[in-house]
Amino acid sequence: MNGTAINIASTAQVLGTPHPRSWQKLETIGDCRRGLRWLFLQTKAGRLDARKAATLAVILSYAMKAVELEDLEQRIQALEADRDGEGGDSTIYIRVGGAADAV
Repeated sequence: MNGTAINIASTAQVLGTPHPRSWQKLETIGDCRRGLRWLFLQTKAGRLDARKAATLAVILSYAMKAVELEDLEQRIQALEADRDGEGGDSTIYIRVGGAADAV
């Protein structure tokens, strides 16, 4: 290694094709996890400064929390919409192993 850091994601963008291991979107928890893994591996290999990686990790953790909260908000809205559409039915369905049982 000659001491020059190479950003795989930006190099792939210049070439016009995304690198298979690059991460560019932060739309899901999985995207954020892949980003954190990438930071860890780049730092471990000495291609990324530990201070910069720590800063980016904090930003990624905030992104993960935002994605998680958005997902929970959508799930709550869907549950509320289902509840409002049932007309007051208090039956709760629990799915275990693919079967739905009325409680």
